[in-house]
Amino acid sequence: MILSPAKRFSILVSIPANASGTFQLVTNPYLEGFNTWPNGPGKGPLTLATLQVQGTPVAPFVTPTQLTPPTNYSGISARTRFAAQRTVELTRTEVVPGHPEFLINGGTFPNAPLFEPRLNTTEEWDFSQ
Repeated sequence: MILSPAKRFSILVSIPANASGTFQLVTNPYLEGFNTWPNGPGKGPLTLATLQVQGTPVAPFVTPTQLTPPTNYSGISARTRFAAQRTVELTRTEVVPGHPEFLINGGTFPNAPLFEPRLNTTEEWDFSQ
């Protein structure tokens, strides 16, 4: 599974009763178009989580067939009135070959548009790439 920035997945790990030892969840490098991730020294797999399994096994439980729906902590519903509706366009360009520039509504930092949401308001932001 490819997990891009800001992407989220729910996973459930089930370990057989006779298993013991150390298990790791690692990233594998991948080319996402113009850059290889993870990016950094060695550019090899990075450990995201380590699970140590030991001791007496517990009684198994029934593995769910589906996840529970996420809780709507925002309180947004079909009747929510938005203080502002914004469109954010994320693009990439190469003025100099091999040196990409990332744009927000056509501007690069520090000249990208400034968004100033107001306290205690709800805004709708539509992102496109």
